[in-house]
Order: sequence, then structure tokens, then C-alpha cells
Amino acid sequence: MYPFVTVYCRTIILTVNLRKSYKIGERMQVKREVVRKRLTDASIALTVKEVFEQSSCFVFNEGELVTFDGEVLTRAPSPFNDEITGAVRASDFLKMLQRFPDDEVDISTRGNELIIKGRRRRAGITLMSEILLPYDQVPRPGTMKKVNKDLQESLLQCARVCGQDETAPKTTHVHIAKDRVEATDSYRVLQYTLSTGFPGSVLLHASSVFAICKQNLVKVGVDKNEGWCHFQTDDKMIISAIVSREKYYDKEMIDEFFEVEGETVSLPKNLVEILDRASVMDTPSSSIGDWESQVTLSFSEGQLKVSSRKDGGWFRETKRIKYDGPDIVFTIHPLFLKELIKKTYRVIISKERMLAVIDGLRFVASLEAQEKDD
Repeated sequence: MYPFVTVYCRTIILTVNLRKSYKIGERMQVKREVVRKRLTDASIALTVKEVFEQSSCFVFNEGELVTFDGEVLTRAPSPFNDEITGAVRASDFLKMLQRFPDDEVDISTRGNELIIKGRRRRAGITLMSEILLPYDQVPRPGTMKKVNKDLQESLLQCARVCGQDETAPKTTHVHIAKDRVEATDSYRVLQYTLSTGFPGSVLLHASSVFAICKQNLVKVGVDKNEGWCHFQTDDKMIISAIVSREKYYDKEMIDEFFEVEGETVSLPKNLVEILDRASVMDTPSSSIGDWESQVTLSFSEGQLKVSSRKDGGWFRETKRIKYDGPDIVFTIHPLFLKELIKKTYRVIISKERMLAVIDGLRFVASLEAQEKDD
């Protein structure tokens, strides 16, 4: 009997001690939508496949909300100020916030859990107290300058021209110089002329550009010696992206590619509508956005054919145009082409290349002999 009582007593003591170990943090009331947006913005630097520990987590530390996937890092004011410290699985936390109908929720900690409480509902998510995300290695920005209003659009459109062959890094990066932004996949070249605010030549991976351009950029800072480029958004979030040290193509080589003499052709006025239809059978988008998106334009005497294809089907539409040159074909990103024809419907076509020139923008694409359909 005594051993039983002893064990029983120890059990009671142990239970009491366990309960005492749960420290309940101060409860705060927050606007759910404000928190959700802050977390969604920071999601651009999350990765599904963990590059290192907590790279798929929201990290709250010293009043900051941090995400880092190894190439892009975000730092923003924490929606919980400095009341919460730790890391939570991003997907679970964000989904839970999205599904709570409450306008305001209570946030607190209990032991190793982050507690979300609404009017008639509550949820707990594991809160990792130890910060393992190695984001301290990324330098903080120094002096930052106001972003040129046209910089973000030029970065995004150039990223859509980049290739995906990682063994050819010049073709997977956007090149930013003092006076221009440009990109190529070896078959197409896009170049914007503008004052970028960058002190020198910088190469940003297209996937990083897609992530960065999801936000409204207002300031930029570059420290090439540290190997990082920094942007500030209108919500005070700092986005840092790693830059490549690869040397880009010589300017003279790029300029030569734009030397095209040929026939001036007017594209159809309803080409945007055709592209919208073609997008239904476009190549499925990849995890980094719409990088894989492509449509094919085929020119033959008196007509233009727009086509697209994916595993589940295909699309083709023919339009009559004034053209009597050779049969040629090329691929292009549909969203970029839509932006291009907002500025001009006129292009120059030679036997080898198609050129479009507008104030501050040049685009050229290599052409191939067109294969006849069955």
C-alpha cells in the first residue's frame, strides 16, 4: 500500500509541477485582417522545401517578423510588437487566420503554443522558442534611395524574358545597371532605359524578382561588397535579395542584337483578347509564379497564328494581317506581350528577328522557320 501511495503522491506532485510550468503570456487583441496581410506579404520569402531549419516558418524576434528562404529575406515590424518571440509553421498559422471569421482575435502564448482566440473558437499552434533561422548573416541595408517609378515594372517584365537553364546563369538573371534594366534567354532580349538608382552592375535571379515585385517598392539600396540588394516597401517591410557576382554580357554585344532591318508589321488590335483565350491552354505556372508561361506566334503570308499547349489540351487562333514576309515563328510570355502592345502594335520583322522599339524600351526575338501543321 505504501509504495502505491508514494507513487500516487508523486503523480500528484508531478501534475502540479507540470501545470505550473505553463506560463501564460500577456493576451493582446489584434485586427485579424491586419495580421493576415502582414503575414501574407512576408510569405514571399518562405519555401515549402526547407532549405534550413525554420525556412518555412514565420519568425517573431525582437519586435520583427522575419522570413528567409536562402535567397530572399524579409524583415517587417511584428504585428505582435515584441510580445511574441519564437517561430511558427507559416502555412498552419496563415490558414487558421484566414478561416477565422472574427474581425478581431486575441493572441497569447501558453507553454510552447501560440493561442488564437475568437468569439466562439480558439486554436493553438506550436511555438518554437529557439530561433534557428540563420537570418543574422544577411546584412541590414545602409543608405537607401527612392525607387524610380518605372523600375518595378521594368524588373518584372525583364524577369518574364529570362530563361530557366541554371547552368547558364546570365540567362536566368535580370541585369540592372545605372542606366538600364535588361534580360535575355539567349533567344530574346528586353531592355529598358532608365535611371535605376543602382550604383553599378547587379544581377538578380528572376525568381527573386518575381517575389520582390509582389510588393510596392519605394526605396532601394545596394551593397555589392556584401552581396545583397535591399528594397523597402510602402508598408516598411525590408526585402533583401542575394545578388550574383557573374559578369553580364557586354553592352556592345546586346546593342548589336537590336540591329534589325525588315518589314514593319501591325499586330491585330484584338490581340489581347486572343492572348486571353490562349492562356487557358498555357503551360502550367511553376512555383515561382508565371515564369513558364509561353504562347507561340506564327507569321505566314497574310496571317498571324497564336497558339498554346499544355498536357490537358491546346488552343489555336488565326487572324488576317498585312504580312508578305517569310514564314516564321517565336515564343513569348503572354503577359509581357500584353504590356508591349499597350504601347505599340507595330513591330519590325526580318528573316532572323522581330524588333519592337518604344521610348525607353527595346525588345527583340530570334525567329525560326515555321513548321507546317498537319
